[in-house]
Amino acid sequence: MTTETKTMLIVLVVSLLILAGGAALYQRSSNQPDRPNTLTTNQEALVRENSIKVPATGEEKLVVVEFADYQCPACGFVAPQIKLLMEQYKENVTFVFRDFPLTNIHRNATPAASMARIAGEQGKYWEMHYLLFEKQEEWSNASDPSDLFVEYASFLEMDTSEIKTKLSAKVYQKEIEQDLADARLLGVDSTPTFFVGDTIIRTANANLIKETIDTKLAE
Repeated sequence: MTTETKTMLIVLVVSLLILAGGAALYQRSSNQPDRPNTLTTNQEALVRENSIKVPATGEEKLVVVEFADYQCPACGFVAPQIKLLMEQYKENVTFVFRDFPLTNIHRNATPAASMARIAGEQGKYWEMHYLLFEKQEEWSNASDPSDLFVEYASFLEMDTSEIKTKLSAKVYQKEIEQDLADARLLGVDSTPTFFVGDTIIRTANANLIKETIDTKLAE
């Protein structure tokens, strides 16, 4: 066998090995689940039994879920518009809010999420929710936002005696971590992210959310 023939055989064998490896890699990749864009396998992760929600006042025809971060400027921008949509579609749409604090860049997002839940103990969850977004610039960069949170609670006529203790104890850490875990299962990687039925909207575009709601309700 000549040197040239040996070289050709070696090249052929290497090429076959590369092709075989590529086929195997493709097969493994094709068996991996796509990044979720529907709820067919993740409905349990989308809305838990204890998720914070405003149920439809009439026949529920659609569920809208928002994953957001209280310190996220885009979330703060869209919050008043979502409030209007909640009022406009309250008869047939259930709105759900879930926490997705981006703790690597927003150090006060988790305490804010805790504060909203603490307010919920006194029936003031949504009042605190919107107040936190309204006052976002005031508390976002505070070294310790708890004093400001107490002020907000006082403004909402809440009992403020145990707020700092509960914030320090991180009493709602488990619930917030569940929201985070579910968000990752659903492919959430930015805020705000909305699930309008089985459609994912990854932007603070209230008009797009409204259009999607209208389309879903008309189906």
